[in-house]
Amino acid sequence: MTLFQIVLLVFFIFIIVRVVLKYARKEITLRECLLWSGFWVISGALVGFMRQTDIVARQFGIERGADLFIALSIVIGYYVMFKIFVHIERLDRDITKIVRKIAIEEQSKK
Repeated sequence: MTLFQIVLLVFFIFIIVRVVLKYARKEITLRECLLWSGFWVISGALVGFMRQTDIVARQFGIERGADLFIALSIVIGYYVMFKIFVHIERLDRDITKIVRKIAIEEQSKK
């Protein structure tokens, strides 16, 4: 195992511990804890078994497993950004409706 892999695996373990602590302090839900922990465990497995990821990558026509991981990360990142954008837009509309309702109620009281 290379120094790079060891450093990353230690970092992933640190992150997983932080996620579990956040769940213990009720800062995140169980679903979020499992989602993030799973993500970091899978990332650790990919880093720990880099040679085996090359075999999977070749099935998709990509030379290296790291390249496949980066491509998938980019696609997933764009999907997450889209979901966040949609959520923010919905929140913006909801806040606008609430503010308008409060303004109308305050105006009618005067």
